[in-house]
Amino acid sequence: MSNAVNSGPGLPMEKGVEGEPVSSRAGPSRALAGRPATVTLGVASALVLAAYLAGPAPLRAAMLLVSSTVAILALGAGVRLNRLTDRRPWTLAAVGLALLTVVNAWWYLSDRVSGWSTGGLTDLLQIAGYLAMLSAILLVVVRHAPHDGGGVIDAAVVGVAVAAPLWEFVMRPRLLAAGHSTV
Repeated sequence: MSNAVNSGPGLPMEKGVEGEPVSSRAGPSRALAGRPATVTLGVASALVLAAYLAGPAPLRAAMLLVSSTVAILALGAGVRLNRLTDRRPWTLAAVGLALLTVVNAWWYLSDRVSGWSTGGLTDLLQIAGYLAMLSAILLVVVRHAPHDGGGVIDAAVVGVAVAAPLWEFVMRPRLLAAGHSTV
């Protein structure tokens, strides 16, 4: 007879001396296992945000490219570490983010190097990047929609409720002040 009991989501437990379940994993509990990574991510995010807000235009562009590249690497690492059975949404998200990062780098370099132009290829890459991201989102939503249709509708309403004021009061005024069209 085995000492292991079913303890829930994939964590085998053993019975202790008094018959109480005892975790078979050594070290800190799972609740505390990710805390240093979370704190590190929070501090790094705050530093990147501060450098982006306070820095000159070249530093802001560099921070945008670095943070996008780190996000692509994090998606790849997350897929590998978590051994996901369906990698399509995450692969599409990484491809979309990579395409958008290439477009951002191209725009940054076109401002710095004479003779480089934007349009045409960069527009196609940007559209492809957004379509890849949209496809990733739809794959995730379609997977959960049959089980939680109300949750999908709630998420869509919250997304629009957050995006609309963000566009109207933050993004649009900044674009207009910089002389860009918002149409």
